[in-house]
Amino acid sequence: MKLLQWENYECEFTTRNTVNSFGNSTYYVWKNGVFRHAPVNSAPERWGVESTNNYIAYLAPADYDVFKNHPETHILGCDNFHIFALVSNVSSSAQIRLRREPERLFRPFDFSLTGNGRTTQVTIAGEHMGHEIIDINPGKPSRAKPFALRSRRCQIL
Repeated sequence: MKLLQWENYECEFTTRNTVNSFGNSTYYVWKNGVFRHAPVNSAPERWGVESTNNYIAYLAPADYDVFKNHPETHILGCDNFHIFALVSNVSSSAQIRLRREPERLFRPFDFSLTGNGRTTQVTIAGEHMGHEIIDINPGKPSRAKPFALRSRRCQIL
């Protein structure tokens, strides 16, 4: 399977904001795109972010701990459910799995790809790691709702 044929699992989910009291983030995921309503961001123009990254996958808590300590990511392969990646730093490397479908407590990872689409020649670029997932609504989200949220910030009461 070519990695560029990877289709996102369509859903809407919420991640827990542990940074400030401005509210949790909500992600809207379509087969070929991601929109993030992120009141956690301090700059109003960043509350609603239509990601330039077309792909999203999800890291288990244990894989996240490995991933954050290994900044270089290279794709080894994929199937319909996982992307298999080699992460490395100056002194070590490890293999991790990024899942296609979200799970509670997993972390979303939206990203772009460089290369020609064959998994042996693809690397991840422009990635964004989110906070842990606390709620998931499967199914194709409305395109109207996230764009209406672009300028709204929610306070936690």
